[in-house]
Amino acid sequence: QEQIYRQVVKAAPESAVLRVMDIGSDKPVKYLPFPREANPSMGFRSIRFALSRPDVLIPQMRAMIRAADEGNVKVIFPMVSTPKELAALDTLWKKLLDEVRPKNAPEWGIMVEVPSAIFMMDQIAKYTKNISLGTNDLLQFFYGIDRTNERLSELAHPLCIPFLSLLLYTVATAKSEGIRVGICGEMAGDPVGFLALLGLGIDEFSMRPRAVKTIKNLIPQIKVREITPFVHELLSSDDHQDVRREFKRAFPRIFPTHEGA
Repeated sequence: QEQIYRQVVKAAPESAVLRVMDIGSDKPVKYLPFPREANPSMGFRSIRFALSRPDVLIPQMRAMIRAADEGNVKVIFPMVSTPKELAALDTLWKKLLDEVRPKNAPEWGIMVEVPSAIFMMDQIAKYTKNISLGTNDLLQFFYGIDRTNERLSELAHPLCIPFLSLLLYTVATAKSEGIRVGICGEMAGDPVGFLALLGLGIDEFSMRPRAVKTIKNLIPQIKVREITPFVHELLSSDDHQDVRREFKRAFPRIFPTHEGA
């Protein structure tokens, strides 16, 4: 594990984010069979599983901490939903730092994928100043849907006023506690999604490699001082407007192919 993580950090020494195992539900692995559950997306998965198996979690954390000697690293723990989990992770982290004594100790943070985490920012701030919004899971828990169910695909879309309002509240609450906010999910790879997130105040973005070129070409055309007030005005409107349409209408220089209203 350590060798692989070192290769990853060497490839992106200025900023590498390593996520601790996020398995279960729609991410099964053959070498760690999970029992069948009626609702696996809300079941025994991600950090819930990892904390129950220190024999699996600790070697991975140790390898990540050692690999941090190669560059600037943040280690992210997925699906943290209670203060008890935060405390358990902090205890493990301090123990491993004391054991490994790395030359370049990495920071750690958590994925905010469960609504409960949004309402414990004061607790999160006691342990870390880094969070990453996992928009894929957060969206499904927010709407109470299974995002793998094709019949619910119209609901499983982040560009809607209620979900964007949730993200705005989350970012504002986190920043009031001095927490830096990143994004992890499909949303950042969509040009309109990227602009919406930028206007919400997101600090760091992650996306699929195939989306990087598109977003990179978009950046020189963006003026944050225009995007931010537009997003806030859109979310304060009484009408639940079509977010994608409104962005294209408001910024024709960015979306020149948009025709009319």
